[in-house]
Amino acid sequence: MIQQGRVTRGSIGVSFQEDLGTNAITLKELGAPNGVVIMGVEPGSPAEKAGLKGGDVITNVNGRPIKTGNDLVNPIAQAPIGTKVKIGYVRDRQSKETSAVVEDRTRVFPNAALRQVDSQGDNGAAEFGLRVENLTPDRASRVGMEGQKGVLVVDVDPASFGDDLGFARGDVIAEVNRQAVSSVADYKAVMGK
Repeated sequence: MIQQGRVTRGSIGVSFQEDLGTNAITLKELGAPNGVVIMGVEPGSPAEKAGLKGGDVITNVNGRPIKTGNDLVNPIAQAPIGTKVKIGYVRDRQSKETSAVVEDRTRVFPNAALRQVDSQGDNGAAEFGLRVENLTPDRASRVGMEGQKGVLVVDVDPASFGDDLGFARGDVIAEVNRQAVSSVADYKAVMGK
């Protein structure tokens, strides 16, 4: 923060889904003992320059084994911008190694950053990259949360703070700062403080 004037978070430009990416059966099929299957690689990103592709399984970062999404995200997010990370991965059942230069996440995912700025004033309430809508009784029963009060997370911007914290579509936010929220209006009012 002192150096950049703002919080910078590192990224190499890969996307994945935690549940699918760490599924033991999928990993076994792909010939990886552990890791996260990456779904996509952002065009022009450090990952693309390093030769990574969707379907690769990242098994370690700087020699440390990857077992969860956080194991992959944290060492990269915390690495100083401009430093290199060593990445071990499996492709076609073969172990390979590459390295990628860590870049500022807002540069790697510029569209996500733009979406966040554009949507600050819209009805979807996108603070911290989270878009929420009212949790109607019908919606609550569809997501298996009958009787639950709160707001439903309908979208999470990639590379946002909400994404870093592990929020996903279908999550329900019931309280903010220990204050109950039962509508988007409540949520916006509390977040505004």
